[in-house]
Amino acid sequence: MSGELKIYNGSGFVPATKAFYDFTKRIRSLADLDAAIVEGYGGDWAILDDITLDADKTIPDGVTLHFRNKAKIIQTIYNIIGTNTQINANKDQIFSVTTGNITGSWKIKEVYPQWWGAKGDYDVDLASGTDDTAAFKAAIASTIDISVPRGNYYITEQLSVGFQSFTGDKSWSLNNSNSSSFDKDGNYATSLYYKLEENGIAMRFGGGQQTRLSKIRFISLDDVNYTNCLVVFGIQHTIEDLQILGFTGISFDTFENTALYYSYIRNIEIGNLGRN
Repeated sequence: MSGELKIYNGSGFVPATKAFYDFTKRIRSLADLDAAIVEGYGGDWAILDDITLDADKTIPDGVTLHFRNKAKIIQTIYNIIGTNTQINANKDQIFSVTTGNITGSWKIKEVYPQWWGAKGDYDVDLASGTDDTAAFKAAIASTIDISVPRGNYYITEQLSVGFQSFTGDKSWSLNNSNSSSFDKDGNYATSLYYKLEENGIAMRFGGGQQTRLSKIRFISLDDVNYTNCLVVFGIQHTIEDLQILGFTGISFDTFENTALYYSYIRNIEIGNLGRN
């Protein structure tokens, strides 16, 4: 076998070991999942085929779900309720939801919009690509910190990020600076392209404390600058390394004068793309 197989252990990708193949449970169907839940044993569960839920499912304490063969859990309206649950998966889709999501307690450092089907394939020249809005909303609903890999993401609705961080790709750096959202050509690596209703807001960020919004490029696809990019509220945020193009800018919700308390804001570039 060529190359090195790696798995996601909740905080990053690490080389797979022989123990990775010693699964406690191999789950290929809903019946397999239900049987494993009834038995109640922890350990390593391998999700090997697509599974469509018929109800909310509570995972027993201490289970690690290993997603293989690009298998996914199709939740539609149902929830997967974690109990100190971990996930080992690549940046492929592993969940398919309508209104259901992952709830309960999860020992996961960060999630990716790709886990809910984001593609990041918007082609600027062709003005076409997958609408990734639903995938981003599902990732936000998990309430776990979000890491957005490099790509061009097409967004058509406001994103409301509450109690988690939202950060772009960390793979590249420019001039050894902290602005590591740049790729090797000096371009931002994680870009959100917005097409919104008139007078809309691209993102509301805040609600929690000590959260981070960084390494993201926001671009409005509208012809005029009527859309506000960011509304920031709450305290103790880090807002840095952003590029905002074609929007009216950033607003701070100063309710009770708390928006800027103990917050760190730097390296924000705002441009109007030559529009009026």
